[in-house]
Amino acid sequence: MTTQPLSSHQTSTRPVSSSGFVRRSRLIAWLTGSSRRERRLPLLGLAAAALLVLGALPLVRHELTLNTAGDPTAWILLWSVLTLAGVGLGILGWTLASGLAAELRQARLDLDMASVQDLATRAYNKHHFLTLAEAEWTRCRRYGVDTALLLLHGDQLDQVLQRNGQACRDTLMREMVQVARGSLRKADILGRFAADQFAIFVPHTDHLGALDVAERIRSQVEQLALAWDGQTVRSTLSIGVASLGPGHSHLDSMITDAMKALVIAQNGGCNCVRAAPLQARRPPGRMVPPDTAGRLNVQRRRH
Repeated sequence: MTTQPLSSHQTSTRPVSSSGFVRRSRLIAWLTGSSRRERRLPLLGLAAAALLVLGALPLVRHELTLNTAGDPTAWILLWSVLTLAGVGLGILGWTLASGLAAELRQARLDLDMASVQDLATRAYNKHHFLTLAEAEWTRCRRYGVDTALLLLHGDQLDQVLQRNGQACRDTLMREMVQVARGSLRKADILGRFAADQFAIFVPHTDHLGALDVAERIRSQVEQLALAWDGQTVRSTLSIGVASLGPGHSHLDSMITDAMKALVIAQNGGCNCVRAAPLQARRPPGRMVPPDTAGRLNVQRRRH
């Protein structure tokens, strides 16, 4: 069994970064505002109501001048009616515009979320995962901090897609993501890497700690059962692990090692964890960032 290439992923995993998205996002941001003092849409609705009333004034005044011959009661009635109409239209315009502004704000949040999140699994999409992982990898390599990368492949997800459809597969993958998150810390980065693959970047974690995390996730997913149309749907995981070593000059080389380990796990019967060869550790005297000083001996993952 072979794994999919690194660049293979579904459309839903692609980031939304087109110029059209940027223009829509800026327009929505301007209309809805970023604070209570910037509710532009309600103010625009109120202004439209006021302009409507002011526009009607000359016509009504002309009619009254012709028909009332300067009767003060008619003028008082005119201003009362116009005032009530203006207030009513203003309230109506404010209400409608406020509702529209709320919907646009929600649409803005959805667009922002779509730019970083895989909509099917609610994990980070591949682009955002790589962005975060690259920044953390650079920091860990600079200071010689132990870190690891896990690549996870759903062994039966293709069969689930063929038998039960995409909705079932997406639901099962969402459940798998939730299970994986239960074994991760806040600093760990989880993203959808390909159609049937996830990636997890675990900083401040040594080789044994990464294997422990991978085995824990594999075991928990193996016990996961999804009820779907009267059936029980399951999938196991094959996991490849690569720990940061001196030979990893960039994140891609670490991903390549994890991918090789994943292929070994798949060829070994699936539902197992395999690790890339552990490279020689860095020599002593390495530079340690202030926030991790004194914690070099506490890098083993805790349950």
